[in-house]
Amino acid sequence: MKIESANISMTALSTQSKTHSSLEQLHMWADENPPTTNNSNEKNNRQLKDFLEEVKSFSLSSTSISKEKYLFELAPDDEKKIQLLNKLIEILTGKKMKFYIPKSFQRVPSQTMLTYGAPNVQQQPIQRQGWGINYQKHESYSETSTLNFDATGVITTSDGHTINLNLSLNMSRSFASSSHISFKAGDALIDPLVINYDGSPISLSDQKISFDLNNDGKDELLSFTKMGSGFLVFDKNNDGIINNGSELFGPLSGNGFAELSAYDSDGNNWIDENDPIYEKLQIWTKDAQGNDQLFAIGQKGIGAIYLNAINSSYELKDTSNNLLGKIQQTGIFLREDGTAGTIHHVDLSV
Repeated sequence: MKIESANISMTALSTQSKTHSSLEQLHMWADENPPTTNNSNEKNNRQLKDFLEEVKSFSLSSTSISKEKYLFELAPDDEKKIQLLNKLIEILTGKKMKFYIPKSFQRVPSQTMLTYGAPNVQQQPIQRQGWGINYQKHESYSETSTLNFDATGVITTSDGHTINLNLSLNMSRSFASSSHISFKAGDALIDPLVINYDGSPISLSDQKISFDLNNDGKDELLSFTKMGSGFLVFDKNNDGIINNGSELFGPLSGNGFAELSAYDSDGNNWIDENDPIYEKLQIWTKDAQGNDQLFAIGQKGIGAIYLNAINSSYELKDTSNNLLGKIQQTGIFLREDGTAGTIHHVDLSV
């Protein structure tokens, strides 16, 4: 081929973006009169004072993590934070603690079916520890790169042929990774059952309500469910009011599905009309004005609740990325029309 003449136009547009975000929250507390341990109160107070001074000298601000260390290794600041948490637990409990930090890990999807026998559910208030720690850290990194190339033109060869050129090349690449560290201890774990009765996914409101969730006589601030979901409850004293966490499933033991299965009288692994509890189960919701509502599960067309569940970790956050709760397990229920819905064991942030 011999080129006689050519009129070529080429354009190229390339973009590249990298985003790294980090959100870190630490909430820790102790009652005015926490439970005593084998150590004297004077020694505990002195240790706690020393610990708080150490915390003040340590900045909780996030630091950049190299790409090589992002997935498999804790940054020095994170190791320091874990050491501080370890020290705080020892001071509050009087027990030696040791955290194991793996150098590598393998993610295996959790699909193991969880089954429960009928537990001996105690009806008295939970024995509070008198202290709590809730530490959450989430980091995400994303990277995108694109290239758009176009070439147009007219080419004439020496033998008289005309070539109309129209060439496009599009390339793109993306990468995303995330890591999450979650640590809760003491009185930080509260786990009721939430049922999605209208078919919509669970959603929590960022408006807090005051409620004695762990049945200790003290109200906690917690996020309530939005429309379409509600807490599964048993109004034990038939007063038409959900008085505290003892009338929910989960806050007494930390496992709502296990508490519910204690009422499976015929042992078929379902709560259905064969079980006396079926007629007493209700869904606790709030209307648009924030007024409490109680519906019998039959009013919402729910015919049976399956007592098996699988692990299904998922964080529920508000628009500012603050943690409201975390789904731990998910199960199913059947409606009278034969359709199915979901029920969750949820850790509420209090």
